[in-house]
Amino acid sequence: MRIAIGYDGSESSKDAILALGRAGLPNDTEARVVSVADVWPVVPESSDNHASLASNLHQALAVKQARALAAQARAEAESHASEGAQLVRSEFPTWKVSDTVYAGSPALALIGPTEEQPDLIVVGERGRSALQRLVLGSVSQSVLTHALCSVRISRRTNIAATGIQAPVRIIIGVDGSKEAALAVSAVAGRTWPASTEVKVIAAMDLKFWSFLANPTAAAWAAAWSPNDLRDEDGGSWASHAVEAVAEELRSTGLSVTASVEEGDPKHVLVQEAEKWSADCIFVGARGHSGMKRILLGSVSASVAARAHCSVEVVRQEH
Repeated sequence: MRIAIGYDGSESSKDAILALGRAGLPNDTEARVVSVADVWPVVPESSDNHASLASNLHQALAVKQARALAAQARAEAESHASEGAQLVRSEFPTWKVSDTVYAGSPALALIGPTEEQPDLIVVGERGRSALQRLVLGSVSQSVLTHALCSVRISRRTNIAATGIQAPVRIIIGVDGSKEAALAVSAVAGRTWPASTEVKVIAAMDLKFWSFLANPTAAAWAAAWSPNDLRDEDGGSWASHAVEAVAEELRSTGLSVTASVEEGDPKHVLVQEAEKWSADCIFVGARGHSGMKRILLGSVSASVAARAHCSVEVVRQEH
């Protein structure tokens, strides 16, 4: 599995790396730590030649200062990248770890095309100051919306931060869609400790009822015929459906419970995660068209912003 980790030296980005110990990632993970010098415009390499140096003597002081600040930002980013890579190596000694530095937009550095596209992008919750929280918030939101792969907003929970070896607890939000089925598959495909606990939750809101109007179109109802469903009311059908998802996960050795809750999934998933002290919420993504971004963003972005635990938005590009 290939992952890209955004790292800026903040406590939030450090916690994002430490929280990956409870993410079920395989021992042969390839991790690339990305740090960004957030400067614009990017200073070209040609500015370092003798002709450029000579011309710099005639430049305004403001331009010289801007170049000096850009160089300082680049040096800080290189230091952060090295620091982040070392932290990953110390926490996950079996991983293959590299680091890289970009100049420009932090979001574009994480989601832009590379020789090897990651399977997962990992970012922290916020930056180092009140202003940076706003900046990183826009970065994480942009990555969530535009990335071509899954995105994890990684947070270390209070239990994990104390070093207590508590069971890993995962919540999966499902709504009958193929995107939710991808989130289930993502959890099923990870390497979890034997004590891992999973809750499969369906929140009964208007979008969920739209799936119930034609249940055989739902990803989790493929094995059922219309005759099997004709006598079911919506709540009973949903209970059977989430239990079917739970059985799929139990077949991988996980301890799984399933429940159907009434309410908006944006609130239900966050509230259940907080009550249960979950480590992560897994939700599916809906693609990249303008309308789909709006429909997805109302759930995934809201959950990612409000949850006290990590949130992984699972996306599979076709």
